[in-house]
Amino acid sequence: MKILEVLDSFYPNVDGPISVMVYLAKKYAENGLGEAELLVPSYPEKIEVEGLKIHRCKSFAAKGGYRAAMPFLDGKIKKLIKKGNFDIIHLHSPVLLGHFALKQGKKFGIPVVFTFHTKFKDEIKNRSKLKFMQDISMKYIMSCINASDCVTTVSRGSIATLEEYGYKNCNDVIVIPNGTDMPPLAADGGEVEKLRKELGLCGNFAFLFAGRLAEVKNIQFSLKALAKVRQRGFVNFKFVIVGDGDYAKNLKQQVSELGLTENVIFVGKISDRKVLANYFSACNAMLFPSLFDTASITVPEAAANALPAIMIKGSSSSEILEDGVSGFTWENDEEVWADEMIKLIQNPEIAERVGRGALEKVYSSWDKIAERYAELYRRLLKG
Repeated sequence: MKILEVLDSFYPNVDGPISVMVYLAKKYAENGLGEAELLVPSYPEKIEVEGLKIHRCKSFAAKGGYRAAMPFLDGKIKKLIKKGNFDIIHLHSPVLLGHFALKQGKKFGIPVVFTFHTKFKDEIKNRSKLKFMQDISMKYIMSCINASDCVTTVSRGSIATLEEYGYKNCNDVIVIPNGTDMPPLAADGGEVEKLRKELGLCGNFAFLFAGRLAEVKNIQFSLKALAKVRQRGFVNFKFVIVGDGDYAKNLKQQVSELGLTENVIFVGKISDRKVLANYFSACNAMLFPSLFDTASITVPEAAANALPAIMIKGSSSSEILEDGVSGFTWENDEEVWADEMIKLIQNPEIAERVGRGALEKVYSSWDKIAERYAELYRRLLKG
C-alpha cells in the first residue's frame, strides 16, 4: 500500500500536523504497514527526514514563516499523483496543496482521507478582521473537507466543530487520537536533576508549557492565574515555557507587567526529543489551557514522562483526561485555576499520583495509531 501524505507546512516550522504526518509516515514503514511519501511546500531551508521521500512544491513566503504552495504552477507536482501509483491520498490541510491533491485524487480514482487537526476559523479570524474574507476562506476550506472520501479527527469534541463549520457527514467522522514517539519514562535521571538545579526548580513547584508560542494557545491565561497565586503570597513556583513563536514578545511583556519575572523561565525551542523528555520529567505539571487545539500531541508526550496535564474543562483536548486521575480539568476561570494551583503547590504528591495515572491511561504510541490508519485505508480500498 502506497500513501501520499499532504500538508501545507513543513520543517523548519514546528506544529502538530507536521509531527503527526511525519510520525505516521515513519511508522507505516517501520511496521510494514505501507510506504508513505510526503508532499509539502518548498522552504529556503531544506530539511530532510531520514527514511522518508519528500516532494517539495514551488511556494512563496507567507505569514509567520510559513509558505504558500503553488502546485498549479509546478510541472513536476502535476505529474506526481498521475505517475506515483498511490493507493491512498491523506490530506492534513485543506488549502492549496490539499485542494490540488484532492482534485488529482478524484481525477485518477484514488481515495482521499482528510484529517481535521486545526480550528481554522479561529486562525482565519486572527489573520483577517473582514467578515466577507473570513466567509470566503471558510467556504474554500469546507469545499475540500466535504469532497473528501473519508474524514477523521483527533477528538470527539472536534466533530461538533466540523458540524459548526458546515461539514455534511458528521455521523461518519472517525475519531483517531494522536500518539507520541517518546518511549515511557525515557528521561535521563542525572540530566533531569542537573536541569532542575540549572533552572532553579529545586524547592519550587514547576509548571511547564511546551509548544508553539501563539495567542491561540492561551498561555496568557496561565500567566494571569499564576499572578493571582503570587498575589496570595505563594511564590514558591516556577513556570517553564518551552517553544518559540510570534507571540513570544507579547508573553514576555505580560510576564513583566504581572510581576512574574522571578517565576517564569523562557527556554526557547527544543528540537532534541531526549532533551525535551528531560524538561517534561523535571517539572510537576503541564499547563495547557488552549481552547483552540483539537488534541495536542504534547499531552501524550507529557504522559509518557508521567507529567499530568492541566486543561480547561470541556475543551476538545481535555476529553482524554479523567479529572484527578489521569490529569486535571478545571473551569475556564482564572480564580479557579489559582485556587487549584495553590492546592498542588501545597501538595505536590497529588500531581505525582495523577502523573502516574496519565502514564497508564493517556500515553499512546504512534505504532498503535498508525495501525488504526492502515486499517482504515484497507477498508477504503475494499469498499
